[in-house]
Amino acid sequence: MPLLKKHFHVILFAILAGIANIAFAQETSNVKFGKISAEDFNLQGVDTSKGAVIIADIGSTNFVGSIKGWFRHVYKRYTRVKILNDNAFNTATQHIFLYSKDQENETLSDVAATTYTLENGRIIQTSLDKKDIFEDRYNKNYTEKKFTLPAVKAGSIIEYAYTITSDFDFRLHAWEFQSTEYPCLWSEYNVSIPNLLIYASVRQGFDSFYINKSSVVRKNYLITQKGLYNPAYGEEDQDVNVGTLTNNRRWVMKNVPPLKLESYVSSPKNYIDKIEFQLYQTSNGDKTRDVITTWGNASHELLDRQDFGKPLMDPSQWLNDKVKELSANNADLLTYSQNVFYYIRNNFNCNSYNNFYIKTSLNNVFTAQNGNVGEINLLLILLLSQKGIIAEPVLLSTRENGFNFPKYPVLDKFNYLICRAKIDDKVYYLDCSHKQLGFGLLAGNCYNGQARVVNEDQPDSIIFSADSVKEQKVALVTISNTEEGVLEGSVKQTPGMLESYNIRGAFAASQAGDSLKILKDYCPVDIPVSGLSIDSLKRSEFPVSLNYNFKLSTNAESVFYFNPFMFQVFPKNPFTAGTRAYPVELPYCIQDAYILNMEVPKGFKIDEMPKSVRIKLGEADGQFEYIAVVNNNRIQLRCTLMLNKANFEAGDYETLRDFFTAVVKKQSEQIVFKKL
Repeated sequence: MPLLKKHFHVILFAILAGIANIAFAQETSNVKFGKISAEDFNLQGVDTSKGAVIIADIGSTNFVGSIKGWFRHVYKRYTRVKILNDNAFNTATQHIFLYSKDQENETLSDVAATTYTLENGRIIQTSLDKKDIFEDRYNKNYTEKKFTLPAVKAGSIIEYAYTITSDFDFRLHAWEFQSTEYPCLWSEYNVSIPNLLIYASVRQGFDSFYINKSSVVRKNYLITQKGLYNPAYGEEDQDVNVGTLTNNRRWVMKNVPPLKLESYVSSPKNYIDKIEFQLYQTSNGDKTRDVITTWGNASHELLDRQDFGKPLMDPSQWLNDKVKELSANNADLLTYSQNVFYYIRNNFNCNSYNNFYIKTSLNNVFTAQNGNVGEINLLLILLLSQKGIIAEPVLLSTRENGFNFPKYPVLDKFNYLICRAKIDDKVYYLDCSHKQLGFGLLAGNCYNGQARVVNEDQPDSIIFSADSVKEQKVALVTISNTEEGVLEGSVKQTPGMLESYNIRGAFAASQAGDSLKILKDYCPVDIPVSGLSIDSLKRSEFPVSLNYNFKLSTNAESVFYFNPFMFQVFPKNPFTAGTRAYPVELPYCIQDAYILNMEVPKGFKIDEMPKSVRIKLGEADGQFEYIAVVNNNRIQLRCTLMLNKANFEAGDYETLRDFFTAVVKKQSEQIVFKKL
């Protein structure tokens, strides 16, 4: 597979599809829904090590005329999967999300799901009962339909099909050709779009299409227009036959391997083979209208929603007593803001980090002291605004959720909300949904590229890049001789802010008696330690500090080997593969310093000493420096590892791998002492 720098591109679908009139390839999947034979259970030449094989996944979107005066589209999906072992039972549960807005709803129909098992040469068929399709209100705009196929066991073949009908032409269904878990033998998506609708299509991934064909045909659509005639005597509907060119497109991928999950990839969602759509323009045959909304318009809609922005305009008398309490003793604006932040952070529990809409009301959240990340941080914004502080919502997509579209305001791409507050001419980004986060700090998964301020007049774009996060870590090691002839040492480690956040989280989640185990995870291996302690555990705006002591014995041998690195940031090379398909996405830039001040063991002399060295990564991407000197029977070593950026293109992988190979090798070198 070539090492590509870009993994997606954008096209105007209707325009590109209309360039050529190419007949579809005749080859189709031989899988027929509802027809299973004993031979279908025998998969020859297929990777069966992944727990399941997706035999066929076939979808289509076709537009039809609507009785509501425009087009509607019909999305159909059919999937067949062979279950190989118990680990793949998750494929038997399907979640289908239906969109609704302004009393209009997408509808689910024609649900059919069947499990087939082969017993003594006989096929046993168990079908889904329609009463086992469950519905849950996900948020104001989405309803979730969920079902699990019955009687599934290792060796079963499952298949399911359903239809979604939608009047929302801006919500053309995306298609994923690739699974993150299982191989897929045949993945196909067909779309048929009238030329009056033009979509921008985003193609993502590395694998090539087996079939990629387009054609243009003329098609008629029966559209019912409301009340066009005799308005004085009552409105009448009229059926209009609209003839227009229609763009057909067929994409097929064959024998698609599961996405190879490599280390230091923020989310497989960013690289999986898929196609997504964004409505770009519409036409009535005479005039063309741009429909890509602006972030100003999207902000206006959000701020006007009862489950998002409208409660922020609430006079909020129910907060008066709390505002007085938090602004006691004539607190200035910054002190008040900190009081609000820590009040919410310490007293409210976050029940979901993947939703930014209000499910009930901010009043209920305040009373229950419980809510999702959006509700908690919107309550923070509301409390700050009570004192005239400019506080605004900021939408972002966390690293595990994948990248959002920088150009288009596709709200489905966002899953998280924080607060931007301007206090005394300084800007703070706040998130009080995590109990270990300090004022003005964000968790590492928030650094995933572009975020947007929800402000209809000035919807600022903010870049939270991992390249901007400098994680500084310092370790100080002192080793001296004792009267007893052993070496006694002390260590002080100061991790960076993000690692300190993780340590605080580990302590918060630990059971009684586990604290020592957590601390020992940061101590040298195979060396007894004592006096373990941690500083600044409760001071979340500062890094923690780990402290401990240890003793080393030279064992009265003639030669004493000592590795000056009591611990290593990278005890082994994290990059060992010969090649790499995807970029390397580290969570932050690295600035590590390791300082050793060591007295030569009593009765020994230095026989071998590692040489000082400096290794550069590219022109300015990073550097490893190892400086060791001996002065008055004392060894002084200073080692620094710096990565000046967190994101590396796949084409830079070999250089990065070789850099870490040299670092790990150098850190394994030992000082050799010989007895006098």
